[in-house]
Amino acid sequence: MNYSNVSNNTVSNIRGLLGSNRESIETLSRSTGISLSTLKRRLLNKAPFTLDEITAIAKHFGITPGMLVDGDLFKINKNTPAATGVSTK
Repeated sequence: MNYSNVSNNTVSNIRGLLGSNRESIETLSRSTGISLSTLKRRLLNKAPFTLDEITAIAKHFGITPGMLVDGDLFKINKNTPAATGVSTK
């Protein structure tokens, strides 16, 4: 897996988690301490997420950082709380 795939997977997973939990990026920003402008840039794939950001976002959703970056979270396991729409909080 190359960097581009990891970045795309991470963005896809975060967007999916936000949608399945009906959360805004503003909520994610407040919870993680990542500025809104930074989150927007990252979610547009204009800049990569840092390890600290990935860790904070994973913690917010109650998953491991590895789950956030490794493959498509919603295709890997359809029974995860995020994939079923059950809040992970």
